[in-house]
Amino acid sequence: MSKEIKLSQEDLQGIFDLQQRQLALKEELAALGQARLNIKLRQVQAEKYFSVNMDLEKAIAKELEEKYGKGNINLETGTFTPVDTAQPETPEVDSTEDQKEVE
Repeated sequence: MSKEIKLSQEDLQGIFDLQQRQLALKEELAALGQARLNIKLRQVQAEKYFSVNMDLEKAIAKELEEKYGKGNINLETGTFTPVDTAQPETPEVDSTEDQKEVE
């Protein structure tokens, strides 16, 4: 027959504290899981919002181009500056490039 030994109050308190810490950890992990799901939901919503904004941007750009032509808008002054599309821009070529001599 084994004899029961009474644990000290200090030992019991240590075990109780450990159990409380484990419970707190489980609660924190559950909260993090929920936060992770909330972040995923927010990300999906932000992606939808981004897509709607892109479509709206294209529609506004098309509408303004049909109304004013191609150009630049200065939002500070509320003015539109047309871009001359008659002559396509060509990059300038530097005619003074060093020529290597071949022997």
